[in-house]
This record gives sequence, structure tokens and C-alpha cells, in this order.
Amino acid sequence: MSPILRRTLLFAVCLSAAFSASAEIIRDQSLLLSIQVQGVALNMTPEQAFEHLIAKGYSAGKIKTFADWKTGGLELVRGDTQSPEGVSRISLGRQPGRLISINEQINRPRGERFDLEGEIGRIKEHFGIPDDERKCRVGAKGAGACSVYDSKEATIIFGLQVWPTMRWTQLAFPAELSRAPQTNEDQ
Repeated sequence: MSPILRRTLLFAVCLSAAFSASAEIIRDQSLLLSIQVQGVALNMTPEQAFEHLIAKGYSAGKIKTFADWKTGGLELVRGDTQSPEGVSRISLGRQPGRLISINEQINRPRGERFDLEGEIGRIKEHFGIPDDERKCRVGAKGAGACSVYDSKEATIIFGLQVWPTMRWTQLAFPAELSRAPQTNEDQ
């Protein structure tokens, strides 16, 4: 199993475990399909997502065109550890004709810090989550987290964890992840 897929599955398991003991935040599936991660959403085709990220300056190593993408997963990278924006890594998972996961990790070791309240506020606004919802907030220790499902069965999950210098976002069909093929690291 590739490192990217391992990270994605680990994040999904952690989110699931963290929120399974209490009532989940459940919202309409259309909101989960339309929320964007760097301008990419699950309601896009894999080709649309790939072309959008390439146009935003992401690179997929040896994969230069959509036709070059032969596996089920692909990691795209933009930036570096010396830039204020840091490094942004996005992993896309696909099955024929559709995206099944979007996983983003941004590290800003030397640059700007994330606006924690702003990041959580954007998620609350998109999903219509009340300001006093304790499962979607910035905690006292300086980190924020929010997890949203489409149903108790969680056919689609969204998760955000944000710290001052790192943000990790996942949007996925969890049942599809276990069947996801390899990534471009394996090509």
C-alpha cells in the first residue's frame, strides 16, 4: 500500500474513532459533494480536478497530462518548505469517471500561520453549523477540528484538522477507499 493511501486511510480511521462515540454532525450529501479543497470537489470528474490543480501550479511528477494518469490515486504537490505558503500536497483518488477522495495536507514551517477561527468559520458557514457547536471549533490548545458526515452510515465524510502551521483536510467515500488502487508513487 502506498504511503499516500496509508495516510488517507489512517486519517479516515482517526476521524471515525474520534467522533463515533458522540452524535455526528450530519448534513445533506449535496453539501459534502460541493465543498471545495483547493478548488476541487467530489462532484467534479477526475479530469476536471487534475486540470484545475495543474492550472493552479501543482505538479504530479512524471504525470504531465490527464492521459498519463493510469492508476487510481495521484499525488500533486505545490510549493516548498522555504516559501511563506509552505508545501501543499493533494492526493486524489478515483474510480472510473468519478473522484472518490480528496486529501490535502499543507505545512507552513517558515511562513504564514493559518487563521484557525477563519478556517473553522468557513466550514461552519458552508455546512450551516451553529457557532456554539463543540464538535466543530478551535480548542483551547490552539488547534481546530471539524468532521461532517452525510448520514449515520457515513457514505461520505469530510474532516478538517488545523493547527497554526498545518492543515489537513479529507473528503471521501470511505467504503470506496478500501478498494482504491495504487498512486503515482507506484508508477
